[in-house]
Amino acid sequence: MKKFFLPIAAALVLSATFLSCKKEDNRVKLLLSVADGGNTMYEYDTQNRLSKISKHSNWGDLYSTRTLTYSKYDLVKFDDFILTATGLNQLTFSDGSNTHIFDLNSDGTLAKSSSSYANGMSYEANYEYQNGNLTKRTGEFFDGETLRVGTNEFTYDSMNSPFLNCKTPRWWLIWSFGGDIGVTKNNVTGWTYVSDEESSGAVLSYEYDDEGYPTKREWNDSGFFVYYSYNK
Repeated sequence: MKKFFLPIAAALVLSATFLSCKKEDNRVKLLLSVADGGNTMYEYDTQNRLSKISKHSNWGDLYSTRTLTYSKYDLVKFDDFILTATGLNQLTFSDGSNTHIFDLNSDGTLAKSSSSYANGMSYEANYEYQNGNLTKRTGEFFDGETLRVGTNEFTYDSMNSPFLNCKTPRWWLIWSFGGDIGVTKNNVTGWTYVSDEESSGAVLSYEYDDEGYPTKREWNDSGFFVYYSYNK
Protein backbone atom coordinates (compact mmCIF):
# COMPACT_ATOMS: atom_id res chain seq x y z
CA MET A 1 0.00 0.00 0.00
CA LYS A 2 1.41 3.40 -0.95
CA LYS A 3 1.81 6.02 1.73
CA PHE A 4 1.41 9.71 1.07
CA PHE A 5 2.73 12.51 3.24
CA LEU A 6 1.51 16.10 3.25
CA PRO A 7 3.59 19.13 4.16
CA ILE A 8 2.78 20.29 7.69
CA ALA A 9 1.04 23.48 6.52
CA ALA A 10 -1.12 21.56 4.04
CA ALA A 11 -1.94 18.96 6.66
CA LEU A 12 -3.04 21.67 9.10
CA VAL A 13 -5.29 23.25 6.47
CA LEU A 14 -6.81 19.86 5.62
CA SER A 15 -7.32 19.11 9.32
CA ALA A 16 -8.97 22.46 9.93
CA THR A 17 -11.25 21.92 6.93
CA PHE A 18 -12.25 18.47 8.19
CA LEU A 19 -13.00 19.77 11.67
CA SER A 20 -15.00 22.64 10.23
CA CYS A 21 -17.09 20.23 8.15
CA LYS A 22 -17.56 17.93 11.13
CA LYS A 23 -18.66 20.83 13.27
CA GLU A 24 -21.08 21.91 10.57
CA ASP A 25 -22.52 18.37 10.40
CA ASN A 26 -23.05 18.40 14.16
CA ARG A 27 -25.23 21.48 13.77
CA VAL A 28 -27.74 19.55 11.66
CA LYS A 29 -31.05 19.36 13.51
CA LEU A 30 -31.76 15.81 14.69
CA LEU A 31 -34.64 14.35 16.68
CA LEU A 32 -33.43 13.23 20.12
CA SER A 33 -36.61 12.17 21.91
CA VAL A 34 -40.36 11.73 21.63
CA ALA A 35 -42.38 11.92 24.84
CA ASP A 36 -45.90 10.49 24.82
CA GLY A 37 -46.29 9.42 28.43
CA GLY A 38 -43.24 7.25 28.04
CA ASN A 39 -40.10 8.43 26.30
CA THR A 40 -38.32 7.23 23.17
CA MET A 41 -34.66 8.26 22.80
CA TYR A 42 -32.75 8.40 19.50
CA GLU A 43 -28.96 8.14 19.16
CA TYR A 44 -26.91 8.76 16.01
CA ASP A 45 -23.49 7.96 14.58
CA THR A 46 -21.09 10.56 13.19
CA GLN A 47 -22.91 10.52 9.84
CA ASN A 48 -26.28 11.42 11.41
CA ARG A 49 -27.63 7.89 11.03
CA LEU A 50 -29.68 6.24 13.75
CA SER A 51 -27.57 3.87 15.83
CA LYS A 52 -29.86 3.16 18.78
CA ILE A 53 -33.52 3.61 19.71
CA SER A 54 -34.43 3.21 23.39
CA LYS A 55 -37.98 3.15 24.72
CA HIS A 56 -38.74 3.96 28.35
CA SER A 57 -41.96 3.53 30.29
CA ASN A 58 -43.89 6.27 32.11
CA TRP A 59 -41.72 5.50 35.14
CA GLY A 60 -38.45 5.73 33.22
CA ASP A 61 -37.78 1.99 32.98
CA LEU A 62 -36.08 0.82 29.78
CA TYR A 63 -38.23 -1.84 28.11
CA SER A 64 -37.15 -1.88 24.45
CA THR A 65 -33.94 -1.23 22.52
CA ARG A 66 -33.25 -1.29 18.79
CA THR A 67 -29.76 -1.08 17.33
CA LEU A 68 -28.60 -0.39 13.79
CA THR A 69 -25.19 -1.24 12.28
CA TYR A 70 -23.68 0.14 9.08
CA SER A 71 -20.82 -0.74 6.74
CA LYS A 72 -19.69 2.40 4.95
CA TYR A 73 -22.93 3.71 3.44
CA ASP A 74 -25.08 0.61 3.84
CA LEU A 75 -27.32 -0.61 6.65
CA VAL A 76 -26.16 -4.19 7.25
CA LYS A 77 -27.90 -5.09 10.51
CA PHE A 78 -30.86 -3.99 12.61
CA ASP A 79 -31.67 -5.78 15.84
CA ASP A 80 -30.88 -9.47 15.07
CA PHE A 81 -31.57 -9.12 11.35
CA ILE A 82 -28.45 -9.30 9.17
CA LEU A 83 -28.18 -8.37 5.50
CA THR A 84 -28.00 -11.73 3.72
CA ALA A 85 -28.58 -10.87 0.05
CA THR A 86 -28.67 -7.92 -2.31
CA GLY A 87 -30.17 -7.74 -5.76
CA LEU A 88 -31.33 -5.15 -8.25
CA ASN A 89 -33.09 -2.66 -5.94
CA GLN A 90 -33.75 -5.44 -3.42
CA LEU A 91 -32.37 -6.21 0.05
CA THR A 92 -32.93 -9.30 2.19
CA PHE A 93 -32.43 -9.40 5.96
CA SER A 94 -32.76 -12.51 8.14
CA ASP A 95 -32.22 -13.54 11.75
CA GLY A 96 -32.03 -17.21 10.78
CA SER A 97 -35.72 -17.91 11.32
CA ASN A 98 -37.57 -14.84 10.07
CA THR A 99 -36.96 -12.90 6.86
CA HIS A 100 -37.68 -9.40 5.56
CA ILE A 101 -37.33 -8.57 1.86
CA PHE A 102 -37.34 -4.91 0.77
CA ASP A 103 -37.88 -3.72 -2.80
CA LEU A 104 -36.69 -0.16 -3.31
CA ASN A 105 -37.53 2.69 -5.65
CA SER A 106 -34.72 4.50 -7.46
CA ASP A 107 -34.81 7.32 -4.88
CA GLY A 108 -34.25 4.92 -1.97
CA THR A 109 -37.83 4.88 -0.74
CA LEU A 110 -39.64 1.62 -0.09
CA ALA A 111 -41.73 0.18 -2.91
CA LYS A 112 -42.63 -3.15 -1.31
CA SER A 113 -41.84 -5.10 1.84
CA SER A 114 -42.38 -8.83 2.42
CA SER A 115 -41.99 -10.48 5.81
CA SER A 116 -42.20 -14.19 6.60
CA TYR A 117 -41.98 -15.68 10.08
CA ALA A 118 -41.08 -19.08 11.47
CA ASN A 119 -44.57 -19.46 12.97
CA GLY A 120 -46.18 -19.35 9.51
CA MET A 121 -47.33 -15.74 9.67
CA SER A 122 -46.51 -13.31 6.86
CA TYR A 123 -47.02 -9.67 5.93
CA GLU A 124 -46.64 -7.93 2.59
CA ALA A 125 -47.10 -4.22 1.90
CA ASN A 126 -46.95 -1.88 -1.10
CA TYR A 127 -46.15 1.81 -0.73
CA GLU A 128 -47.13 4.88 -2.77
CA TYR A 129 -45.77 8.44 -2.60
CA GLN A 130 -46.57 11.98 -3.64
CA ASN A 131 -44.50 15.16 -3.22
CA GLY A 132 -41.88 13.30 -1.20
CA ASN A 133 -44.33 11.76 1.27
CA LEU A 134 -45.79 8.31 1.87
CA THR A 135 -49.46 8.65 0.93
CA LYS A 136 -50.71 5.06 0.76
CA ARG A 137 -49.74 1.69 2.20
CA THR A 138 -51.67 -1.44 1.27
CA GLY A 139 -50.92 -4.51 3.34
CA GLU A 140 -51.79 -8.21 3.34
CA PHE A 141 -51.46 -10.01 6.65
CA PHE A 142 -51.68 -13.80 6.89
CA ASP A 143 -51.91 -15.24 10.42
CA GLY A 144 -51.56 -18.86 9.29
CA GLU A 145 -55.27 -19.32 8.66
CA THR A 146 -56.85 -16.08 7.43
CA LEU A 147 -55.67 -13.45 4.93
CA ARG A 148 -56.55 -9.87 5.84
CA VAL A 149 -56.09 -6.87 3.54
CA GLY A 150 -56.03 -3.27 4.75
CA THR A 151 -55.10 0.15 3.37
CA ASN A 152 -53.68 3.21 5.14
CA GLU A 153 -53.83 6.63 3.51
CA PHE A 154 -52.01 9.71 4.83
CA THR A 155 -52.23 13.49 4.43
CA TYR A 156 -49.47 15.98 5.30
CA ASP A 157 -48.64 19.53 6.25
CA SER A 158 -45.92 21.58 4.50
CA MET A 159 -43.50 21.74 7.46
CA ASN A 160 -40.27 19.84 8.19
CA SER A 161 -40.56 16.28 9.48
CA PRO A 162 -38.64 15.27 12.65
CA PHE A 163 -36.41 12.85 10.70
CA LEU A 164 -35.81 15.16 7.74
CA ASN A 165 -32.05 15.32 8.40
CA CYS A 166 -31.61 11.72 9.52
CA LYS A 167 -29.34 9.81 7.10
CA THR A 168 -30.56 6.33 7.96
CA PRO A 169 -31.79 4.76 4.69
CA ARG A 170 -35.26 6.12 4.01
CA TRP A 171 -36.67 2.69 3.21
CA TRP A 172 -35.90 1.46 6.74
CA LEU A 173 -37.46 4.53 8.36
CA ILE A 174 -40.62 4.11 6.26
CA TRP A 175 -40.86 0.41 7.07
CA SER A 176 -40.19 0.93 10.79
CA PHE A 177 -42.27 4.02 11.49
CA GLY A 178 -44.74 4.33 8.61
CA GLY A 179 -47.19 7.11 9.45
CA ASP A 180 -46.51 7.06 13.19
CA ILE A 181 -43.85 9.75 12.98
CA GLY A 182 -42.67 11.96 10.14
CA VAL A 183 -39.94 10.09 8.25
CA THR A 184 -40.42 11.42 4.74
CA LYS A 185 -40.59 15.14 3.86
CA ASN A 186 -43.45 16.52 5.95
CA ASN A 187 -45.66 15.66 8.95
CA VAL A 188 -48.76 13.45 8.90
CA THR A 189 -51.90 15.52 9.59
CA GLY A 190 -54.38 12.72 9.10
CA TRP A 191 -54.63 9.03 8.37
CA THR A 192 -57.32 6.49 7.57
CA TYR A 193 -57.31 2.71 7.71
CA VAL A 194 -59.84 0.58 5.86
CA SER A 195 -60.14 -3.22 5.71
CA ASP A 196 -62.91 -5.76 5.30
CA GLU A 197 -63.30 -5.88 9.09
CA GLU A 198 -62.82 -2.31 10.28
CA SER A 199 -62.18 1.32 9.47
CA SER A 200 -60.54 4.02 11.58
CA GLY A 201 -58.74 7.32 11.31
CA ALA A 202 -57.28 10.32 13.08
CA VAL A 203 -56.60 14.02 12.67
CA LEU A 204 -53.27 15.33 13.99
CA SER A 205 -52.38 18.94 14.74
CA TYR A 206 -48.96 20.42 15.56
CA GLU A 207 -47.03 23.26 17.11
CA TYR A 208 -43.71 24.14 15.45
CA ASP A 209 -40.44 25.82 16.34
CA ASP A 210 -38.93 28.77 14.46
CA GLU A 211 -37.31 26.43 11.92
CA GLY A 212 -40.56 24.68 11.06
CA TYR A 213 -40.03 21.42 12.96
CA PRO A 214 -42.82 19.99 15.13
CA THR A 215 -42.43 20.36 18.88
CA LYS A 216 -45.91 19.23 19.98
CA ARG A 217 -48.63 17.06 18.45
CA GLU A 218 -52.24 16.53 19.46
CA TRP A 219 -54.41 13.56 18.53
CA ASN A 220 -58.04 14.24 17.46
CA ASP A 221 -58.34 17.32 19.74
CA SER A 222 -58.25 14.85 22.60
CA GLY A 223 -55.81 16.65 24.88
CA PHE A 224 -53.34 13.81 24.35
CA PHE A 225 -50.01 15.38 23.40
CA VAL A 226 -46.74 14.11 22.01
CA TYR A 227 -43.61 16.24 22.50
CA TYR A 228 -40.54 16.30 20.24
CA SER A 229 -37.06 17.34 21.38
CA TYR A 230 -34.04 18.06 19.19
CA ASN A 231 -30.31 18.53 19.56
CA LYS A 232 -30.56 22.32 19.31
